[in-house]
Amino acid sequence: MADDAATGAIGFLAGEITDDGLYIEEVDVVMARQKQGHGRRLMQAAIDWARGARLPAVTLTTFRHIPFNAPFYASMGFVVLEAPTPHLAATLADEVARGFEDRCAMRLAL
Repeated sequence: MADDAATGAIGFLAGEITDDGLYIEEVDVVMARQKQGHGRRLMQAAIDWARGARLPAVTLTTFRHIPFNAPFYASMGFVVLEAPTPHLAATLADEVARGFEDRCAMRLAL
């Protein structure tokens, strides 16, 4: 969690360990505090944790073309998987079934 002594929580990251490594389920930063590096710090903390736990990768699914989604993660070294793992393929299928379009799976090898 990212927080500010004056205002309290300003962001969080949720993840789970899967066969692929650490899967990032969600990263959120309150609107007023976006574009200040908080999301990047949350992601870096998760990456550092996964590396320390000797996991093989950090994975996620996200919107392909929204600037603060896939392009943001690509700037941190994540790559789009053209052939997602079974876990990521199932996650993408579930997202499409819920009406989310233009999604992709991404992976950062550790």
